[in-house]
Order: sequence, then structure tokens, then C-alpha cells
Amino acid sequence: MNARERMYSVPCMHAQSVQPVKRRFHQLDGLRAVAVLLVLIHHSASSTIRDVLALHGLRVLGDLLFRTTASGVELFFVLSGVVLLRPYLRGEHRLDTAAYAKRRLERIAPPYLGAWLLAGAVTALVTAKPSWFSVHLARFTWRGWLAQAFVLRFTDTLYNDAWWSLAVEVLFYLVAPLVVVVWSARRMYPWHGLAALAMAVAGASAL
Repeated sequence: MNARERMYSVPCMHAQSVQPVKRRFHQLDGLRAVAVLLVLIHHSASSTIRDVLALHGLRVLGDLLFRTTASGVELFFVLSGVVLLRPYLRGEHRLDTAAYAKRRLERIAPPYLGAWLLAGAVTALVTAKPSWFSVHLARFTWRGWLAQAFVLRFTDTLYNDAWWSLAVEVLFYLVAPLVVVVWSARRMYPWHGLAALAMAVAGASAL
């Protein structure tokens, strides 16, 4: 093969090495839109609608609307689980448990530690003397503050209401490797489904 032939053969070699385009799941995009809409309704109007329905004797319907719109965040977690676990469940990637745990820890622990320290300092400062503003906040206690040192919830009192969603995320990270082990088995047995169901129930109960 001369130089000219090699020059024209190179693009063909590159064309063979091009990775196939990953398939996009438009159904998931639609569910993301639903999740966004639920979150917007919950934070902008669900409380008011619930109170109006309660005044008209429809408290059950109002509570149902409030809880349904509040599930938008959980829907996002479910969609994330589908997207993140699919390559591992299909055997396209191998799960390195040690590297996986290290990346998750590096992602969550440092920013949460900083937020926990800041929230404790601000809460202690603001609630030191009662005021019109502090009456709406949880009072600072060393026991309550230390109970929030870990992302998983060990108390119903949070100095930042957004932290509840981190507990859901951490539980997903803890369960995900077990799901991969169960589903990546070459032969599926009935107990695999029961194990997955038990893990889901245990995670929901922990919340």
C-alpha cells in the first residue's frame, strides 16, 4: 500500500472505531417534565389549594393533592436510579464498589459538613434571643445539632429543611450496589425479586 492509499484508508479505520450513539429515552424526558411541574405546584400553590379545599369540607382531597405534588423530588430520584443503574444492570459497565463509595463520599460529605457547621452557627446565633423571626425556627440545642451531623436523618428537627432529600439520595447510593449484584446474576431466581423488594421496603421504612 502506497502513501496515497494509506491516506485514504485512515478515515475508514476511524469510522470503524466510532462508538455508537447512545439511545435517548424520551419517555424519561416526559417524566422529568412531570416531576418539575409537581415541584413547582407544590412550592407555589399546593398549600393554598389544600387550605381552600379544607374550608369547603374537602380536606382529604387537599391532603392528597399536597402529598402528590410533594412526590416530585422522589420521582427525580427514581429517574436518576434508572439512568445511573441501567449500564451496570445490562453488563455494559463493571461496578467497582470501592471507587463508587469513594466518589459518593467525596461528592456529599465535604459540602454537607460545611453546610452543617454553618447551619448550626446561624441557628445558634439567631435563636439565642427570641424575636419575631426566630419563633419560626427550631431552637438550637447541642443534642439536636449533633444528631444532624450525618446525612441520614436521626431526628425530625432539621436546621435546613432541604436536607431531607439528601437522606433519600444516600439511601439510594447504599442500595444501588446491592441491586446491581442481584440483577447482574446470569441466572435469575425468584428470591432475586424478593430481595429487591425487601431492599425497597427497608429503604422506604428508614425514611
